[in-house]
Amino acid sequence: MEPIDLFKKVQKTAAPPFLLTRIHARLNAMETRPAPASWQFAGAAMLALLLWLNFNTLQSGNAPTVDSGQTNTMVDAMQLDQNPQLYAESN
Repeated sequence: MEPIDLFKKVQKTAAPPFLLTRIHARLNAMETRPAPASWQFAGAAMLALLLWLNFNTLQSGNAPTVDSGQTNTMVDAMQLDQNPQLYAESN
């Protein structure tokens, strides 16, 4: 017996009347509360920190550079193909 055949044995059950109405009533009855002030402050502080870090990273301009001489030496030593095309069609 295939595992998929087990689904054929499952029988449909009848849902209680007005089930969806009761679910909606419970959801609407729940009171919505704003986030606590400490969470709001923590969120604002993390956003400010993230923006400050991004700004400082962009302003520093000290992106690491790759020495092409060392890269070429490594490519030659590992006998890698220097063709930048990843998927070359071969016929």
